[in-house]
Amino acid sequence: MVFKKTFPRNPGQFLVVCLAFTGLLSKVPALKDRGDKVASDEYLTNQVNLYKQLCEEAKYNSLKLAQRDKVQEELRILLKKLLHFLEAVAEESDIAIIQESGIELIKPHKKKASRPTPAA
Repeated sequence: MVFKKTFPRNPGQFLVVCLAFTGLLSKVPALKDRGDKVASDEYLTNQVNLYKQLCEEAKYNSLKLAQRDKVQEELRILLKKLLHFLEAVAEESDIAIIQESGIELIKPHKKKASRPTPAA
């Protein structure tokens, strides 16, 4: 199982993805026993709330725009780590919950065998 690890650049769309992740944290049993391998629920929720606040403030202040972009990049890294962790520990029963939250599964690409070049 492989999850899509690209996120929208648009702040509003990215916020929707972040909110989906925060809702997912309490629903998936595999995420409850993650220890310190991935960011805690509280830290991720605080970062998403900060990002939400900066999205509003960035409409009127260019300094807040730079701060919002920095927090967005930090969240992007956190979410990728969370997805890698999920790929490693999620069970079949967790996959339905994950997909319901809006996280996309993608099929891994198989490499095609290259054809040998004909001898001249």
